[in-house]
Amino acid sequence: MCIRFIFYIIPVLGVTGIFISCSERPKDNPFDPSGHEPVSLSVLSFNQSIRLSWGDPDLAYFTGFNIYRKAEGIDKSYTRIAENMLQTRRDFTDYQIQYHTTYSYYITVNGTDMESQPSQTVSITPGPGYNWIVDTENFEIIKTTYDTEHIISTYSTSWPPTDIAVSSAADAVIVLYLRYGIVEKLDLTGNFVAGYEQIAYPGAIAYEPVDSLFWIADTSGILYTLHPRKDEINIVSYSLSQPVYIDVAQQKDLRYLYLGQK
Repeated sequence: MCIRFIFYIIPVLGVTGIFISCSERPKDNPFDPSGHEPVSLSVLSFNQSIRLSWGDPDLAYFTGFNIYRKAEGIDKSYTRIAENMLQTRRDFTDYQIQYHTTYSYYITVNGTDMESQPSQTVSITPGPGYNWIVDTENFEIIKTTYDTEHIISTYSTSWPPTDIAVSSAADAVIVLYLRYGIVEKLDLTGNFVAGYEQIAYPGAIAYEPVDSLFWIADTSGILYTLHPRKDEINIVSYSLSQPVYIDVAQQKDLRYLYLGQK
């Protein structure tokens, strides 16, 4: 902020003062000590890796990017794990990680002879697999990272979903809609693949890895199997007593099917 008084001497009227106020340009350049963040940074975890992605820097000229990381409980401070990456890069994958450890990252931008202010810090805790969440109220199937803090994909449904089962081996996610008699198959990225209407009241589902089948309990008392590769639905039994819960024991070469009411 600057303040000026400009005086004009006019013989007849005397001295007149004009007050003028002006403001300096805001320090919005990421290379300024108090400048804004250079990019918007986001993070996701996939199996045994962590992927960072960011947008275009708000800069007319820069030479590359730097990535900094800190592992909670292991590192005392941030370490630069990538230096002066190409200007065209907008992502980075970190493979040097371990499960159940929280990693924090930030990114900076290089200029001709200086480094920008850091971006915001993002954190994630990788683990073995993902979470699939059935949101009945909002009509959504949500896939999240292991720590549930970051959404990978969202599938908006036409009806309130009832239950879900997932098979990585079959690349299939089976979703049930009890009230509408609908069964849908998604792929592991959360995209629609196929729909089935042969089951009137699909109430519960579980995946059985020995025979690579989805078992579906119909609340009217019918038990089905669904072959995810062939898209075949077969009736196993008509004599169930209104099951609303189904599970399969995860033991190698053994199959135990539990049916009952929660």
